[in-house]
Amino acid sequence: MNNKKILLTNDDSIHSRGILSVKEAVEDLGEVTIVAPLEQQSGKGHSLSYFKDLIVSKTDLDDGSRGFFTLGTPADCVVLGFSLLGEKPDLLISGINIGVNLGIERITSSGTLGAALEASAYGIPSLCISIEVAKDIDIYSKKGHGVDFSFAKKIVNRIAKKVLDKGMPEGVDVFNINIPANPVDDEIVITRLGRRLYVPEVEQLEIETYIWKDGTYQNLEEKSEIDTYTTLVENKVTVTPLNLDLTSKSDINGWLE
Repeated sequence: MNNKKILLTNDDSIHSRGILSVKEAVEDLGEVTIVAPLEQQSGKGHSLSYFKDLIVSKTDLDDGSRGFFTLGTPADCVVLGFSLLGEKPDLLISGINIGVNLGIERITSSGTLGAALEASAYGIPSLCISIEVAKDIDIYSKKGHGVDFSFAKKIVNRIAKKVLDKGMPEGVDVFNINIPANPVDDEIVITRLGRRLYVPEVEQLEIETYIWKDGTYQNLEEKSEIDTYTTLVENKVTVTPLNLDLTSKSDINGWLE
């Protein structure tokens, strides 16, 4: 009997097709528990709901299995998952996010990545997985209807199995995995984070009232071996190894003199 414990969460809500697809992808690898937000939590980053009561409730998923939800953030769900399990899991998977999480600027803003970072802070091997979707699919509903997850599920199973068997490589805390909408093959390319600026669009409704409408991306780097280009232009699966240590390697001693 496989006694590995796998905790799943996301930022798209408990009823997203993405998280159910992850469950289907890894349920042969261990005991799966789902704890996810009730509502869409994109952009919440690594935030935690300090000093706020969080109620955890059970719900039935589309496949008839049981999951747990809360009104908290994705990172909250990770901590609550520890409590429900009574121990730390062997693996945390956050996703499958509807829409890619690419580039340096996404590291601190993505709720999907925030959950993976929270788990990795406890020494738990963590995967964040996201998928590019066709332009005619509404990513804002965040339910994933109309998205084909079959290829992504194979990638998740492949990488999760490797991590459960071997652990994470030395110096790596999180694998940030991105799946193109139309992958050319099943090769997995190891990349670094690219520079991809998100430019938000807001509209003023009244003197003190604004609404966040949408936004556009500007790719500031276009070359191979960076996540943005390899995923979106070369249409290859990318894995970007991340480390919690954000310390700059620059020597600033001279600057301080």
